Amino acid sequence: MKDKGIYDLGITHKGKLTPNGMPYFKVNIVGGNLPKYNVYHNGIDAVLDTGATKTHITPQLAKELNLKATNVDYGLYPLKEGVSETNVFKIDFIINGIEACFSEEFKEMPYGFQFPLVFGTEFMIKCKKLSIDFQKEEYVLEL
Repeated sequence: MKDKGIYDLGITHKGKLTPNGMPYFKVNIVGGNLPKYNVYHNGIDAVLDTGATKTHITPQLAKELNLKATNVDYGLYPLKEGVSETNVFKIDFIINGIEACFSEEFKEMPYGFQFPLVFGTEFMIKCKKLSIDFQKEEYVLEL
């Protein structure tokens, strides 16, 4: 394992957990064209999911942002059909409270989800450290 993550920014970000223990934060898309009436005017709800490998976006949010797929991927999702074709989008974003711009590939989920953006372990291993305190219901992400 590498000593330093790709996001070696010297930044410590603290946040709260969702009721089911997932680190929660808000994201703003760079160049995103969300309608002004949209519920995401203070940022898009996102979670760090240690059970997910890839970083994902819901189909609804991809449509609202009018994103164009940069690639198509195939993945196994818990669907009756088994393998699903998935759009992949390159998205630049800012995590609220962090003065840095990030860029990641997001796979489109084949279904809706409570959180429009889900960051998997491929994002987290680029960070220096993630500490979760379930008793205090907070986390610390070192970038």
